[in-house]
Amino acid sequence: MHHLAGAVTDTTLCLQVLWLADNYVSSLTGIEQLADLQELNVARNDITQIGTSLLPSSRLTSLNLADNQISSLQVRLPASMLSWRVAS
Repeated sequence: MHHLAGAVTDTTLCLQVLWLADNYVSSLTGIEQLADLQELNVARNDITQIGTSLLPSSRLTSLNLADNQISSLQVRLPASMLSWRVAS
């Protein structure tokens, strides 16, 4: 799996926790469709940028981006965010 956009279906729309660590994910495109998502772990993947995938209005409270290829994080994190990790 390299992109999340194709994995989002009617069944996955109400996911609250999603762990995709160690899955060669390179893009978070489509993650914004998971409106109920509270916890996202995409550590140890091939992600290089976040873009607008994590909208400030999302319900995310926990985000793990550790051990990816992100050189800069230029995104407003949601107000609901309680913990986030970018470095290993």
